[in-house]
Amino acid sequence: MQSKTYWFNFEVFKQLFRQVGWIGLAYTIALLLSMVFNIIMYLDVEEAEHAYIHIGSLFGFSGAVQIFLIMTIPILMAIFTSRAIHDKKANDFIHSLPMTRYQLYAHRISFGLFSLIVPLILNGVIVLIIYLTNDISHLFELSDILYWFIVTFVLLIFNFAIGQFVGMLTGTSIVQGIFSYIFIFFPVGFAMLIVFNLDYALIGLSEWHLFDEYVFNLSPMTDMASVIEQHDSYTLKLVIYFIIACVFIVLSGLLYRVRPTESANQTIAFRGLKPVFIYSFTFCFTLMGGFYFAVVQNQNNWVFIGYVIFSIIGYLIAQVVVHKTWRVFGYWKQYVKFIIGFSILVLIIVLDLTGYQNRIPEIEEIDQAFTVQGYMNHELMYEEMEGFTQEEELKRVTELHENLIDQSDRSDFHPRMNQTIIIHYQLQSGREIYREYALSTDLSAISHFNELAETNTYQKYTNRVYMYDTEDMLSLNMSKYQSDQQVVVSNVNQINQFVERYREDNLDIGEDSHLILTQIEIEVVDGDNISLKLTDQHERTLEWLEEEELLDYIRITTEDVEQIVVVEQDMYHHGFEVNYQSEDDQYIVDETDDIEMILDSIPLERSDQNYFYLIYTGDQTPIVFNIHKSDLPNDIQVHFN
Repeated sequence: MQSKTYWFNFEVFKQLFRQVGWIGLAYTIALLLSMVFNIIMYLDVEEAEHAYIHIGSLFGFSGAVQIFLIMTIPILMAIFTSRAIHDKKANDFIHSLPMTRYQLYAHRISFGLFSLIVPLILNGVIVLIIYLTNDISHLFELSDILYWFIVTFVLLIFNFAIGQFVGMLTGTSIVQGIFSYIFIFFPVGFAMLIVFNLDYALIGLSEWHLFDEYVFNLSPMTDMASVIEQHDSYTLKLVIYFIIACVFIVLSGLLYRVRPTESANQTIAFRGLKPVFIYSFTFCFTLMGGFYFAVVQNQNNWVFIGYVIFSIIGYLIAQVVVHKTWRVFGYWKQYVKFIIGFSILVLIIVLDLTGYQNRIPEIEEIDQAFTVQGYMNHELMYEEMEGFTQEEELKRVTELHENLIDQSDRSDFHPRMNQTIIIHYQLQSGREIYREYALSTDLSAISHFNELAETNTYQKYTNRVYMYDTEDMLSLNMSKYQSDQQVVVSNVNQINQFVERYREDNLDIGEDSHLILTQIEIEVVDGDNISLKLTDQHERTLEWLEEEELLDYIRITTEDVEQIVVVEQDMYHHGFEVNYQSEDDQYIVDETDDIEMILDSIPLERSDQNYFYLIYTGDQTPIVFNIHKSDLPNDIQVHFN
């Protein structure tokens, strides 16, 4: 009687459990200890102590441990489930079984997925039971459990799929593990190297915009924090990651069907991929060399020297990895081809054959434009605010852009100590153009930018007080500078009146304004409170504060100050070490009139500060203000001459 061969082979599954089952068990215990026990520990504390805490995510419980497990467990699972095809004896044995390669692969994949998903389900059910039997809604919601499960599931499957795919391309477990992490981070790392090197070649490239908007989103591992924190907007991204994981699992199966049996113990399993690996590795190493020498030496000629040195090193390493021997000095043909191709690419970029550096949109093409100082400011500004839209304003922006192009030099980008200016165009077509320039502060383009910065439009899209509706403002929290005694205004009408006057005053502030020593913060609904500076030119605001009898409670006056000590900043004394300085190194102001004069003359904008005001108000720690020597009263300047 002819025997039947079933598709599912229990013995193969049992063998896999003996060899790999410990990984799933370890993951179950690790999740139990890091997350579930952490939640249980909160139950032992009286609810009143934690009633104000809303963690809002199961990743808030030992999140670092969970992320570590997500990055290691699936890769380990992929390595050990692929172990049989990397060991020559095991490889010969499994392929002698009465099973097709498709069946063998399906058994490995299904067991790996099963071992990753079961720990998730078990721990998820335990957390669900804890949630349903205890009042812990102040820690997280029911939806947080589901979101945790989905995110962890997708990331585990993604990493496992990558590990399996790399395992099919390689012939040893060690290489599979190393290359798996390289493959996961490769899109981000490769893009960063490209952007870093282009930044030294193309004047005007906005590298931080590229990093923030594109580069860091190229891998779920570098984008993990955003995926964990943002529930709604990242649903599509999770779907994409899941689809990519499925594609890699299918591709791995197709590769396994044509994978040479003799590839076990080989670094690269497919002969045709060896040149791809050599050229890719050499290219990345070359970019690393250019970036390294650009940062260390800050000279363009050293960038090219770095390219040459690191390309040779990278090429030799790649050959050693592929041929598994140090005797690779005879393989130079591929290097010659690489260096010729790389040189052509560098020439195309440096000569700017695409016209990138000089490209300025026509005024009629521009919907609106923004210009800001520094990328970190750019991220906090003009989220939904209107930029420059009038023809005259747009003309001034494009003129600034022309000046920046004319006055920028490639060497300005190396020290990273110059003033950074960003221009952002939103075109009628929907396209956006970003340019970033670093210039010395003594160039005329900087003064051109400063003129734009004085406009009402610029003030509105760079000051957060204009970005919120007053309905979203909950209270005004005001106090004297560095004081804990606050005056809180929560009346809606008063908040509206204050904000309206402050906004009007803020558009009239000049360079000669002086700071009033007060702290004002607007509490807003999203928790990202707004800090305000009050000056002597906020006339309507000051008048309103006096009418409401609030001003005397929130600003420091001569009655609050015991003395003011003026000291010079140097490499040994930083303003706080007054007791260690001689009388010649400090100037003490204790007369009421002199104190009042100083309090009324603290400049709003301070640059190139080389002196300190130490204002003592009775506390041991003084209020410290940096100030330029030219802003000091005359008699104090004479003292330090």
